[in-house]
Amino acid sequence: LTATAINNSQAIIFLVTGANKAHAVQNVLEGQIDPLLYPAQLIHCTYGRTLWFLDKAAGSMLTKNLDSTNK
Repeated sequence: LTATAINNSQAIIFLVTGANKAHAVQNVLEGQIDPLLYPAQLIHCTYGRTLWFLDKAAGSMLTKNLDSTNK
């Protein structure tokens, strides 16, 4: 599927686990836009929600609170 097709989904879910993914997660969510290096940067729901589920290890390098849920 292309990024355009994926982005037209009702929901997109990323599930990322492990410390070995922490650097990539940080770059995708907080780094400079470089979709050739991080294609996941192209993925975001046009009409729905994009959800990221990370374990503590995968999110360990994040510096911003990216939780956009209503509490």
